[in-house]
Amino acid sequence: MATAGDINGDGFSDVIVGAYVYDNGQTNEGAVFVYLGSDSGLSTGPALTIERDKAYGCFGYSVATGGDINDDGLSDIIVGSINYDKGGAAFAYYSKCWLKADLTGNCYVDFFDFARLANDWLERSFRADLTGDNFVDYFDLDVLAHQWLEYNNPPPGAASNPNPPDGASVADYNADLSWTAGVLAESHDVYFGTSNPPPFVCNQTATTFDPGKMTIGSKYYWRINEVGSYDTTLGPVWSFTIMTPP
Repeated sequence: MATAGDINGDGFSDVIVGAYVYDNGQTNEGAVFVYLGSDSGLSTGPALTIERDKAYGCFGYSVATGGDINDDGLSDIIVGSINYDKGGAAFAYYSKCWLKADLTGNCYVDFFDFARLANDWLERSFRADLTGDNFVDYFDLDVLAHQWLEYNNPPPGAASNPNPPDGASVADYNADLSWTAGVLAESHDVYFGTSNPPPFVCNQTATTFDPGKMTIGSKYYWRINEVGSYDTTLGPVWSFTIMTPP
């Protein structure tokens, strides 16, 4: 087990787990499972599973983060297979190439993957079986369609230009909050309060928020998460203080 770095660009570290005696059609082929981090902790189930379908290959004997190998801003991973082709091997996986529905290995989920799944439709196929039931059916199509839409569309940009500025002292206890929306953002999750991190308040389409009358001398924290069609981009936590009158 090792840290995978941040493979999906959400700002949280993820974890990679190797199971080198895992069987799924081939004895001791091995597998690697990736668990995604979040503000509520680690995912309870693997978001991604990687196999090499090589009997006795012991894929996943060693796992490690590879840093950002291809300079796309996302962490990549290195996986060792101690018995692969008898001499052993190490495999580097770029973050986009980890998509379970990438059946053709071109680092994208596209029409070619759909064609591969259609070719194995209602057959027993380990390659096109995306749900682990050793059968290719509507459940596998659902996985492919979800990843086709979600991962092939860029996430929205982060909110910026907070007003009041981060760390500012504010004289107006009735001040509104405003920001510049991120590119491709369709709505905004507003977090606001006197605790850090601030609690969720609402989702809205406007880039101005009225917090109501605030308390003089109090420090407030706020954050804007930008919501797109298929993904949400977390924003930084900003703060300001309501000034005490002289």
